[in-house]
Amino acid sequence: MTNQNLPPLYLRTMADKVPERRFDGDLFSREKLAARLTGFLSRLPDGAVMAIDSPWGEGKTWFGKRWCASLRDQEFQTAYIDCFQRDHLDDPFTMIAGEFIELAKAGKSEVKIKLLETGKKLGAALLPAATKFAVNTIGHWAIGNANLSGDLTKAAEALDASGASALESLVASHLADYQASKKSVDAFKQTLTDLSAESNKPIVIFLDELDRCRPDFAVRTIERVKHFFDAPGVIFVLLLNRHQLAAAVEGLYGPKVDAEAYLSKFIPISLTLPKRVSMDRLGEDDNRKYCQSALARLGFPSGPSNDGFATIMGLFSTLFDFSLRDVERAVVLYSFAQPLNVSSTQAAWPIAIKLKKPELYKRLCAHDPGAHREAQELAASLRARAPDASWLLGFIQSLHLSGATHFQHALPLGDSQQLSALGRWSGPKDYLTWLFNRIDLTVAE
Repeated sequence: MTNQNLPPLYLRTMADKVPERRFDGDLFSREKLAARLTGFLSRLPDGAVMAIDSPWGEGKTWFGKRWCASLRDQEFQTAYIDCFQRDHLDDPFTMIAGEFIELAKAGKSEVKIKLLETGKKLGAALLPAATKFAVNTIGHWAIGNANLSGDLTKAAEALDASGASALESLVASHLADYQASKKSVDAFKQTLTDLSAESNKPIVIFLDELDRCRPDFAVRTIERVKHFFDAPGVIFVLLLNRHQLAAAVEGLYGPKVDAEAYLSKFIPISLTLPKRVSMDRLGEDDNRKYCQSALARLGFPSGPSNDGFATIMGLFSTLFDFSLRDVERAVVLYSFAQPLNVSSTQAAWPIAIKLKKPELYKRLCAHDPGAHREAQELAASLRARAPDASWLLGFIQSLHLSGATHFQHALPLGDSQQLSALGRWSGPKDYLTWLFNRIDLTVAE
């Protein structure tokens, strides 16, 4: 088979491009899920923060962008923010407030003006540079010539008796600032409420990729949402990996903080993006379905070889807890390995090992007897969980058992006949070497 006849190795998923028919290509009933969630929005009159939680690579962005677009089609005021693209900003308040100001442009001009004015006041107060400037200015006024970049204790000792009245004035100033800040926050929230009141539907803001941001930016974002944007008629949808966001909380506040309890204060509603899995090859399994779709997208025709690979790769993906992105990587390796001919189904095993256990894969390529023993035990444990793959995993067990004995162990008659049916191989070592090298760069074909 020439390269002209081989399928492409990779094609972009186009997950970011939302089609006119919003849920075109929906493999996992996400349109029904979006419709159900849309029905929940009217039951959140006081506003809320809702998290859609799933591991990386499970299609949160695909779902979120299409749900956001479908809400816009239904005349909801919506915005979609990729937080990872904005985490260079000093403070996430600017990122979120900017989206509200954009939404306000289409409404009453007085609401837009008021939102801009109240937002500027809060944004200026939150900027780190502005804060440092204010501290230095007040500090020099209170302490005289004391250098604030030095030891603050020494600066405090520099206060003489005549500075006591100045210190009292400083405290009074801080109290006044606090009262002004509280009024600014209340005014800003009221403007958000006024903006949402322009429609009989809530404003829905999507925040994506929070778990990929700098820990400080990610945590500050959910804090800003709670403290400044928590208003009736405003709903935030966070698309995230909650486990990773909890790690960001620990990274910012230390490992002793109860990260889950902390997140629960800011995210009262948390839902898991559903994924159907099955050990039965005839059952509903999203891994297998996605594998079949990825093969078709690369141009692999339906047939015994490719369908067999999709079935077994789907089972292995479920057994190894692969994400949908992992499944796509498996299909890329399958395309890279072509032509495989009658070994298409068997290729699922080294591909799964390479993705899940790369160090074991390297040792198996070097025919380390200990690695073969480990692979044989792994195949045996998976065989007990997936009877539908028993015929293949039993064969794989025999091959690795032979490798564990430096290929001195003869294959059982049935497995020897199966090996012969796969091609003219001199033995298990010859076949395993070829099979594992098909998904890696190698000098010899």
